[in-house]
Amino acid sequence: VLFRSDSGLLTAYYEPVLTASRVRRPGFEVPIHAPPPELLRSGSGKAWYSRQEIETLPQAQAALRGREIAYLSDPVDAMVLHIQGSGRLQVQEATGEWRQVRLAFAATNQHPYQSIGRWLLDRRLVQDASWPGIKKWLAANPQRRDELLWANPRYVFFREEALSDPGRGPTGAQGVALTPGRSVAVDPESVPYGTPLWLVSEGAHPLRKMVVAQDTGSAIVGAVRADYFVGSGEEAGELGGPQAKIISGKLRELLLQLGGGLLAGFAALLGTAPFWLYQIWAFVLPGLHDHERKWSYIFLAAAVPLFFAGVLLGYFTLPK
Repeated sequence: VLFRSDSGLLTAYYEPVLTASRVRRPGFEVPIHAPPPELLRSGSGKAWYSRQEIETLPQAQAALRGREIAYLSDPVDAMVLHIQGSGRLQVQEATGEWRQVRLAFAATNQHPYQSIGRWLLDRRLVQDASWPGIKKWLAANPQRRDELLWANPRYVFFREEALSDPGRGPTGAQGVALTPGRSVAVDPESVPYGTPLWLVSEGAHPLRKMVVAQDTGSAIVGAVRADYFVGSGEEAGELGGPQAKIISGKLRELLLQLGGGLLAGFAALLGTAPFWLYQIWAFVLPGLHDHERKWSYIFLAAAVPLFFAGVLLGYFTLPK
């Protein structure tokens, strides 16, 4: 199977780290919600209230009363958290104590995701649709903040998790912790979870490396589409926007699956080498003349170190 595309898209995502308050107070008035019971019970996939309705309709707000996990200071930060799908909160408890917790994806309101960056670009309001560009536009147009944010009707609900190991990434859709620079979100209908991929991209941050399909997202659709996990915090957030194109993504994925099988077979062959080499040698040795035995010992003495030297040369020189 060969699939080529020059229109494949690679974006990046990250785990934001945001300051929050456990109780609503001046400066921290933007709630982050756990899913309402009625949404969890329905399980029908039917759309719930939109983002605009959640923020304006009394009945929607009543349904979410008591489901507040924490409060942020900036609705744009809340949108970042919703788009990234997980994050960490440096939260001040009601007692005044500070601690860091993780927010994991729990559910959505079943509305389609719409990019607010694309909304701005389509109306020619900005040329830079990165998060700094979006925030710059909002600073100049604060009266249009709700109009922009409501352009994305999708609303994400979270569950709180203890952060026992700060070095561990968030859990992806495959059920394993994501690794910065090695995990990607894919469309699981096109690329199964756990598939190793050879990623080649262009753009400001070109990539040429092996990654593993371990997550997904509502905007990740098709075989030549991926979201590259860059890590946690502000520095990772600078990369967490549109980046580049995947070149021949499906072809390289298939080659890597084949390569992974060959690599596993080679490892098994190498691990059992002492046994089968001895058996071959024991079979061949009785048929050799004395001078042939002499040269075979020299050949083996030279071939083994040269073989491993070739393996090391390939490991350190081939593109990672």
